[in-house]
Amino acid sequence: MKSQKKNLFRSLASLFAIAAATNASSQGLEDDDSVFVLDPFEVAGTSTGYTATNTISGTAMNTPLRDVPMTINVITSELVEDMAPIDLQDVMKINSSMTQTNRHPVVNRTASWSIRGFMNRNVLVNGVKSGDLVIPQMIDRVEVVKGPNTLYGQSDPGGLVNIITKRPKDVEASSVKTMIGDNGRLGLDLDVNTLAANDALGLRVLAGYDETDGYRAADGDNTSYAGVLGSLKASERTTIFFDAMGDETQGIPAQRAVHPFVRIPTDLNGDGVIDDTVVQGVTESTARYNSSEVPADYTSASPASRFGNDRWYLGAGFKHKFSDNIVTNYNYVNTEQYQSMNFSSINTFQPTAELDGELGAAPTFFYQHNFDTTEAHTLQTAVVLESDQVTHRFLIGARTTRDYLEQQLKFMRTNNAEERAILDDWIADGRDITLLISYDDILNGIYPHVDDEIPSAAEIQSFGAPLVDQFSETEVDSLYLTDSIGLMDGDLKLLAGIRYTDISTSTLDSNGSVVGLTNNRSDTSYQFGAGYDINHYLTLFGNAATAFNPNGLNASTGDFFEPEESTAQEIGIKFNGLWDNRVTGSISLFKIKKENVVRSDFDPDTFGQLVDITDDESKGVDVELNMNLTESWQALVGYSYLDAEVVNGKSTAVGLNLEGAAPHKFTLWTSYGFDNGFRFGGGVIHAEGRIQQYGNSVNRLIYEDGYTEVNLFARYETEFNEYPVSFGLNVSNATDILYLQSRGGTNNPRQITFSSRIDF
Repeated sequence: MKSQKKNLFRSLASLFAIAAATNASSQGLEDDDSVFVLDPFEVAGTSTGYTATNTISGTAMNTPLRDVPMTINVITSELVEDMAPIDLQDVMKINSSMTQTNRHPVVNRTASWSIRGFMNRNVLVNGVKSGDLVIPQMIDRVEVVKGPNTLYGQSDPGGLVNIITKRPKDVEASSVKTMIGDNGRLGLDLDVNTLAANDALGLRVLAGYDETDGYRAADGDNTSYAGVLGSLKASERTTIFFDAMGDETQGIPAQRAVHPFVRIPTDLNGDGVIDDTVVQGVTESTARYNSSEVPADYTSASPASRFGNDRWYLGAGFKHKFSDNIVTNYNYVNTEQYQSMNFSSINTFQPTAELDGELGAAPTFFYQHNFDTTEAHTLQTAVVLESDQVTHRFLIGARTTRDYLEQQLKFMRTNNAEERAILDDWIADGRDITLLISYDDILNGIYPHVDDEIPSAAEIQSFGAPLVDQFSETEVDSLYLTDSIGLMDGDLKLLAGIRYTDISTSTLDSNGSVVGLTNNRSDTSYQFGAGYDINHYLTLFGNAATAFNPNGLNASTGDFFEPEESTAQEIGIKFNGLWDNRVTGSISLFKIKKENVVRSDFDPDTFGQLVDITDDESKGVDVELNMNLTESWQALVGYSYLDAEVVNGKSTAVGLNLEGAAPHKFTLWTSYGFDNGFRFGGGVIHAEGRIQQYGNSVNRLIYEDGYTEVNLFARYETEFNEYPVSFGLNVSNATDILYLQSRGGTNNPRQITFSSRIDF
């Protein structure tokens, strides 16, 4: 591994030599004003309303969306502002190709979303997989790149999410925003931007606090955050930037203990008998379903359940312009996250003797601890070569990333004799711990257990059984080269990319020593694309790409599973200001195949893992249109059709819909403004099932049929003592529907929030 690192850093150093050599050979191009008009590593300020013109995520260089031969959806800063999101989930669900899979709190080390039918592990912050997800107040825009991408190594085949944080502005500006709403919602956000050193230094300070009592029987949390974002123009050619952000959340993990399941013995094969026959992986006598009748305010958590999350993000780097054609960028990121929670959770209601055969469930008490860090170095050089016939925009880059993870999950079960005996002793000593909950009580809104105590985190650590006890370290070293080629006076655009990636994962003991085998895999991924401008308004495009990702240890053989291998193809058309600049966006057809998928999923009966190896496929249609219907009326419309399922395997998983893949999903967000400063609008999110909630056959009957969510907003902008002032009203989930938006997790009910903002 050390020799590999030496080779990598030699490659990093060689980028400067390449840049210098290319600089010497391209001096004659510097007088051409058309060369490198765009800042290659900066994309801020390239959107108007809900319509973005440029992207940084498709090629890792600031590029017009029309010139990138792949589907890229951008959630702009104005759209984020209008949605007034409480959580990152509120931002993501406006994309028609995405469905949330994991419950809150989500992190980007797990597959928290499905994109085009495939679970996604690549949620990036400013282009780097960096620890944890940022809070909405720090977000400037979100870019969703569809399909594998060679720039990001072990890319998931469905795509990736790149969260771009706010940057210093080039003017002195300050604002104060307050929020108040039902469910005890209170919030305060401060945003101060200042310039110094003859405007060479820009500093932006963000800070705030948000709290809510929640809406469940036991609920509520509070978040405080702060960040300093800086940019220093050290010379005419060199810019230094730095970021420091952190947030802290405390509360009750109600979402982790919200949705129970129910056993309903079912004649699945239609033979008139309900027995232990297995049909497509489901045993008839223990068929398990979602409990759609559970009230929205239900949770098995209690005030004794606690959740804490601390996150830090540090970033620094520089950008140096060797010439008008050559720019080098270095970026360093270091993040930390500490997450700890203990809670009571209901798994499945089933007939119990204690309730005379009526449905009941025994709580399981959990303690979970996560600590993870990420350290990443990225060095890349952008080079432009241009002649009368052809333009090349090269990106030569290298990245090394180290991820360290501590994860511990312990539980105390009432159906385990040893653990039950300890719980019974505590109850005999006078402790108020509930060991059985009636399903009828839950349906009638009776939650006597909510006020009970639960075992403390220390007690579960001491007496509980380990479910997960993991220390691991992953190092990813990669080299990549892409070339964006312009031909035929720019009407024909070609994209070619290659990336070599080496991934090494080790399991560690508590002292940091390697235990067992190290999983070391390397591979080369490719990407090709082409776009052709039919005219100024229409561009045909197509692309193909490969990706890979190592799999874990096969316990039965003592060796590692073969890596996942992915291929993706896409064709489509982009609209560039069609109909007098009214319509921008894309329509595409795609097909994605992923082989050697190791399905390691939760078994509700044994609390163990079910393992299967399959090949998965997704194909469909992806539509996203930004429409400026009039000067005052704008809209973002999305639609996706997905046919995503397991296509090959040795088990009953064949034919199973891929987890989180909504066969049909339609999204709309629109706003209309008046000359007097009043603007109103809202959005609709409509999904049609069957949306699978788990990835294995045992849970085949657990799915969401579909839902329609309506969100509304209004804004009024005016002045007070010559200061700009705005007032806002947001009503999320206006019809107050309840649905499963993730595995075992529900959406939030209606939330009304009033806000005000003053700019100085």
